[in-house]
Amino acid sequence: INQIVIQSSGTERAIFRADSSTSFSLGSVKNLTDNTLTDLTKMSGVASAYSINQFIGRLTINGQAGRLFASSDSPLSQDQSSITDNLQFGSNFKSDNQNAVVIPYGLAQAVGFKNPVKIIGQTVTLVLSPGGQQFRDVVVGVLNQSDTTDYQVMIPNQTAASMAKQVAGPASQSVYDSIVVVAKNSASVDSLNTNLQNQGYNTHAYASEANSVASALTSLQIALGIIGGIAMLVAAFGIINTMMMSILERTKEIGIMKAVGARNRDIQMIFLLEAGLVGLIGGVVGLLLGYPGAKLGTVIFNHMVLQNSGAAKTINFYIAPYLALGVLGFSILVAIVAGYFPARRAAKLDPVNSLRDE
Repeated sequence: INQIVIQSSGTERAIFRADSSTSFSLGSVKNLTDNTLTDLTKMSGVASAYSINQFIGRLTINGQAGRLFASSDSPLSQDQSSITDNLQFGSNFKSDNQNAVVIPYGLAQAVGFKNPVKIIGQTVTLVLSPGGQQFRDVVVGVLNQSDTTDYQVMIPNQTAASMAKQVAGPASQSVYDSIVVVAKNSASVDSLNTNLQNQGYNTHAYASEANSVASALTSLQIALGIIGGIAMLVAAFGIINTMMMSILERTKEIGIMKAVGARNRDIQMIFLLEAGLVGLIGGVVGLLLGYPGAKLGTVIFNHMVLQNSGAAKTINFYIAPYLALGVLGFSILVAIVAGYFPARRAAKLDPVNSLRDE
């Protein structure tokens, strides 16, 4: 998570896209120009700063046109996983000022390429609104068909900055939609954010949101832990009750085993093994329900949270192999502990009393 985008001086709306606790964006209180970038990079605690720009219009090729929603990519020195993780054909940009674009699968089909791989290497024209400025770029990559940004075209960072200057014109006081400031380390984000606000910048630091999310997740973990603890206690009592009923039903069997030479520890071991088997079965059933539950949680979380917040990435919930093994081991341990006292009682049964009715 290292990118946050906030629209600047042309509008009151704010759009956020996050990508690192060490980045935040500058809003519309001050004009955003090359001079702004220069001043920001000289500030103490700033590792780098770069502009983010967005464009709308049409993408045309061979007389075919499709809707265009274009955004500048972060510089190649920053995280590129938003593109590299979603590429289906082609490659990422080679430089920040390359006259190239990466387009989504759906847009390639919308302009007549039913097999989108064939658009790689083709030159397309970006016709921007409302001014009608035109820019010619080569398609170097196509995003996955499943990518949610069906018509969002990615443009190299410096290429988009140059386009923004041409669109704004020499008389414009503010050039860039937003500027992302990257702090040298996450510990300095809060102080740097405060410093920028004192200088009149309208900033939004993702670190504060990350802390809020972390706090909410911690509360959720505590709540789930309490629920899990109650469920474990109920399960333990269920195992104790089951084992006690088993002992009562098998009193004569226990007496016979003792009569033919079975020792107390042999009887105890039999019932402990049975309790452990109950725990193993319970753990396996829990995992069989947990795996689809994790997938369902992923779908619900990404749909309700990420899409509503506008985040570019998705979150995947899964059960790690070591966690699955831990669940089985813990289930067996709880069952054995719960079955210890019933097993001990079975081991201490008097064989004479157990066989009295025979």
